[in-house]
Amino acid sequence: MKKKYLIIIVLILIIVLLGVCLFYTKNVEKDIESNNIINSIDESKESKIEEEIENTENKVLNKDIPDGNFSEIGDGTLEIRTIGGTSENGNIPVIFFDKKELADGIYATNADIVISTRDFDGSKLSYIYVDGVLQSKEQLADVDMSIYVNEKLSTVGVHKVEVIQFDDNGNVITYKTAGYEIKEK
Repeated sequence: MKKKYLIIIVLILIIVLLGVCLFYTKNVEKDIESNNIINSIDESKESKIEEEIENTENKVLNKDIPDGNFSEIGDGTLEIRTIGGTSENGNIPVIFFDKKELADGIYATNADIVISTRDFDGSKLSYIYVDGVLQSKEQLADVDMSIYVNEKLSTVGVHKVEVIQFDDNGNVITYKTAGYEIKEK
């Protein structure tokens, strides 16, 4: 009699264990299915992000620098400094980035583009342009300052920095230019 009860208990345990295994297997299959759905959503998002980056690259920025063929005039000097060197003596310092860094906007923290001005007229407002797009208006004299350039102006290639000061009648009294280059690693 005890053997019958023991056999019945063992059979019940086997049935319960089989039920647990089936339940677990179905949950694992659901998890796998859910992960596949999530992965396809992530791939879709990644595709949309890549498309958005491509569209951003194709947008044309409106240049807002005043019209004219400017040549260096006025007192003072402008120098660009980056981790890759300076623009001293007409050099163009280089900053290297991975394509993913550029796409992710990491340039904003890593680029560290410093404008160094000496002997500018501090009583005049200075307009700082990168590739013809106004980036900042600053009171410059003997100043070292970091500038932030937007994503479109942080693409691979050479970029032109221009600093202009105007007199009270709107005439250009100071024009200085330098550049930096962004290359892909």
